This record gives sequence, structure tokens and C-alpha cells, in this order.
Amino acid sequence: DAAHVCLIYLFLQKDGFEEYSCEAPVTLGVNTNFLNKIFKTCNSSDSCTLFGDEESDTLDITFNKDLKSKKMFKLKV
Repeated sequence: DAAHVCLIYLFLQKDGFEEYSCEAPVTLGVNTNFLNKIFKTCNSSDSCTLFGDEESDTLDITFNKDLKSKKMFKLKV
């Protein structure tokens, strides 16, 4: 459409992760262009932590390569 808006439904199931913790379902809206740019900074060997809740205005994204290397991002929701 003229506004270049797209809705994507992404459901992250716990069996796709080594560790998974989610006390209740959470619905967040993010800019997928920014999310894509953030994920391009990681490698396939990095671990990724996502933290967000419906009361916060950010999705916190952390990539860990090892105990010394960490990349942290905050994405507006």
C-alpha cells in the first residue's frame, strides 16, 4: 500500500530455543527494517536474548559471542 505498512505474525515457540522463558504471551510491534539491521550484526554462533513486555516501550536484544563479547540493542516498540 501507499504507506508501506505490513503486518507480520511471528510466533516463537519454546522448542526452537535452548533456553526459553515466557510467563505470559506478549504482543509487540516493531519496525522490521530496524530489526533486520540489528540481526545482521550477529553471527550464527552468537547467542541471542530477547526481552520485552507489553508495559515497556522497547524490545531489548542482546547478542553474546563469548563471556567477553556482548552487543546490546534497544528497539522501540
